[in-house]
Amino acid sequence: MLSLRPIRRLYPSLATGVFASTLHVPAESNQEEAPALVKLKSERDPEKLFNLFKANATNHLVFENRFAFQDTVSRLAGARRFDFIEDLLEHQKTLPQGRREGFIVRIIMLYGKAGMTKHALDTFFSMDSYGCKRSVKSFNAALKVLTLKPDLHTIQDFLLHAPSKYGVVMDAFSFNIAIKSVCDMGFLDKASLVMKEMEKSGLKPDVVTYTTLISAFYKHDRYVIGNGLWNHMVLKGCKPNLTTFNVRIQFLVNRGRAWDANDLLMLMPKLQMEPDNVTYNMVIKGFFVAGFPEMAERVYTAMHGKGYKPNVKIYQTMIHYLCKAGKFDLGYTMCKDCMRKKWYPNLDTVGVLVDGLVKKGQLDQAKLIMELVHKRVPPFSSKQLIPLKSILSRAIWHWQICEQSFAMCWRVGDSGDAHTRGLSIELAVEKSSSGQKKRWGFLPIRRPGSFDFDGAWLFGHGVGIHLLQSTEPEKLLKKTEINPKDNHISFQCESMGAVEKKLKEMGIEYVRAVVEEGGIQVDQLFFHDPDGFMIEICNCDSLPVVPLAGEMARSCSRVNIHQLVQPPQIHP
Repeated sequence: MLSLRPIRRLYPSLATGVFASTLHVPAESNQEEAPALVKLKSERDPEKLFNLFKANATNHLVFENRFAFQDTVSRLAGARRFDFIEDLLEHQKTLPQGRREGFIVRIIMLYGKAGMTKHALDTFFSMDSYGCKRSVKSFNAALKVLTLKPDLHTIQDFLLHAPSKYGVVMDAFSFNIAIKSVCDMGFLDKASLVMKEMEKSGLKPDVVTYTTLISAFYKHDRYVIGNGLWNHMVLKGCKPNLTTFNVRIQFLVNRGRAWDANDLLMLMPKLQMEPDNVTYNMVIKGFFVAGFPEMAERVYTAMHGKGYKPNVKIYQTMIHYLCKAGKFDLGYTMCKDCMRKKWYPNLDTVGVLVDGLVKKGQLDQAKLIMELVHKRVPPFSSKQLIPLKSILSRAIWHWQICEQSFAMCWRVGDSGDAHTRGLSIELAVEKSSSGQKKRWGFLPIRRPGSFDFDGAWLFGHGVGIHLLQSTEPEKLLKKTEINPKDNHISFQCESMGAVEKKLKEMGIEYVRAVVEEGGIQVDQLFFHDPDGFMIEICNCDSLPVVPLAGEMARSCSRVNIHQLVQPPQIHP
C-alpha cells in the first residue's frame, strides 16, 4: 500500500524565529550558570563562599554537582564555620531536591564528614517531615556516619531501635558496616556476634564480612580464630577475593613467614586470582625483613616478567631495603628510574642512598640523585633538603681534600747533617704553580735568607710544610713490603671509600686493617709514598684521644673545621 510522506513546511521568518528562540535560551542559561562553579572553586573567603553557594541553591549545575557540594562543605568545615554548613544544608532540605532519598543520603554524609554527627542523625530521623521516604540506603548512611566517630553504646542503640522504629530491614551492607566499626574499636568477640545475628536474619555472610573479621583477628594476633574463619569461609562456599589473600599474606609477612607468603603468592594464579602490586610489595618486603634480599630481588624480577610494573610503593620498599643491605648500586639505579617517572621516594631513604654513594666514592651518582630531587614538582621545601645538601656538601669538601692530599708526593731528604733530617714534600702536580698552592690552602712564605740550598716553605691549616731539594734522590731507600707496624704519619678521613677508590685509580698498592678500642672500630689504609715511607689514612673521628697524664681526653673529630680549611691571613 502506498502512503504519502507528510511534508512539513516552515516559512523562513517563522523558522528563523523558532530556532533562534530554542538556541538562544540554553546559551543564555549556560552563560549565567557555568561561571558559578568556577567562582565557587576559586573563592577562598568562607563568608563569600557561603553567600555564593546560597545564591545558587536552586542552580542545577551547583547542587547536582557532588564535587562542588563536597568541596564547599569541606572548606567551610576547615574554616570551622559549622553555622554556615548547617544553614546551607538545612536550606537544601526544604527545596524540591530534598524529597529525593539519594539527595538526603548526600546531606547525611556531608554532615558526617564535617564532624556534625548529631545533625546527620537528625536528618535521618526527620526525613518524613519534608516528604522523603526512608529506606535501608539512608539507614546505612546514618550508620556509616556513626562509625566515623565510633562509640559502641551509640552504635548498639541505633542498631537495636532504628530498624524497627522506622520500618527498615537491614541488608548485608548494614551488617558489614557494623562489623567493621566494632572491629575497629577492638571488640572482636562482639563483631563475631554481629555476624551470627546476620545469619539469624537470613542473610549469608559474604567475602567482605569474612575478610573484615579475618583481618581484625590477625591484627590482634589471634591468628587461630583468623585461620578458623578462613576455613569456615571456604567450607561455606564463599570464595576469597584479592583483599582476603592480601590480608593473609600481610599476616604471614608480619610473623616473619616470608616463604609461606611467597607460596601463597604462587598459589593465587592457580585459583584464578591474580595478585596486584600490593601483594608483590608485601612479599618483597617480607623477604627483605627476614634477611633474604636475594629472594626479594627475584620476586621483583618475576613481577616484571609477568607484565607487572612497579608503583611508587614498590620502588620505595626496594630502595629502602637495598640501601639497608648496602646494595647502593642497585638502589641508585632504581631510585634514578623512579624519580624519572616523577615518583619520589621518602627523603629519608634518599638521604641514606646519597650517604652510601658518597662513602663509596660515587660522588657523581650522588650529585645526579640530587639533581633529580630538585626537579620535583611541586618542589621540596628548603628545610626538607637541608640534610641531603649537608651530606653532599660535606662529601664534596672531603673529596677535594682527598684530591689535594694525593696530589702531594712525600719524600724525605738528607740535609747532610746526621742530626738534622727534614721532611721534604714535593708537589707532584703543578708544583711550581703558586695559584695551585693557594687553591690547596697552603701559602708560600719567605724562607730565611741564610739558606744556601733549594726549597720552599708553605703554611696553611695550622701546619708548616718545608720543601727541601734532595741532593742525591737516587740513593734514597725504597721499600716494597707494606708493614703497618712501620713508623708512619696518620691522616684522618671521613670517607674510606673515597680514599680507597682514589688509591685504585692511581695504581697505588695498599693494605687494609681494622683496630678496635673499647668496642669502637676504626678502619685503616696503609700505603707508601714514592720514597717508601708509610702513610696511614683512618676514620678515627669516634676514637677518643686519651692522654697519658693529666690532660682532658677528647675526640679525634675536627675542631672548627670551617676555620681550618681557610688559608691563614698573611699580614705584611
